[in-house]
Amino acid sequence: MLAKLSIRAKITVVVSFLLIALSGMGALALRQMSTINGATVEIVESWLPGVRVLGEIRVSTITYRATLRNHLLAGDFDRRSRSIPCFGFLKIAAPHQDGP
Repeated sequence: MLAKLSIRAKITVVVSFLLIALSGMGALALRQMSTINGATVEIVESWLPGVRVLGEIRVSTITYRATLRNHLLAGDFDRRSRSIPCFGFLKIAAPHQDGP
């Protein structure tokens, strides 16, 4: 079948096939990139705020434990009484919510 075609026609058929295949691969890549973008948006909007709050809780807990340790290890009453106001620092920021 291909023996009857000229070299010019054969090259045109091969190049056309390669262009169609390359276009199909590009369309598939764009579709997959769209899926990846959707997953990324979900992570940014849903997961990251929770992870940020967990990090703040972790830092506050570590600071509280260090302050409590220093308070318990303080030898005299004056040093202990100076560390008591430090226990009111534990404040965790709530996520910002729009609206009333």
